[in-house]
Amino acid sequence: MFIRLTLLVLLLVSVPFTSLAQEGPAGDKLATYEQCAPLLKECFTESGIKKTNCFYSTAKHPFCEGSQLGELAFKRWSLAADTTVGGQTPPGLLGPSLYDEKCISGCDIKWIGNLVAKKDPSQSMSEVQSCLDSCELQNPLEMLHP
Repeated sequence: MFIRLTLLVLLLVSVPFTSLAQEGPAGDKLATYEQCAPLLKECFTESGIKKTNCFYSTAKHPFCEGSQLGELAFKRWSLAADTTVGGQTPPGLLGPSLYDEKCISGCDIKWIGNLVAKKDPSQSMSEVQSCLDSCELQNPLEMLHP
């Protein structure tokens, strides 16, 4: 009986300290990142259409949707060749943009490396965002001319 009561008291005492550690916007962002990151890591174990589907599902998952990591997952999904997942096509003012697949693969490697190494989330997401932005081909019309 004494052990159960002691465990109950320890649980009650530890809850406020845990809550205080993650209070406020920074704590909320960190908690969201820690919940979303494992889902995102699973996407990098897939290939082809399964990988594309995974990025979309992760972006729309309640742990990720609306977060910076969820937005990055959505952006990565939109860069994929087959983007008809979820009955939605990627946003584009004048149709789909063209992207360098080798560049996207390089960004994937950087991204999974950052997730596995548990780099600072804000720095890591900024690096991945810049990397993905750099993959858009600047003047795709020039590629069509002989």
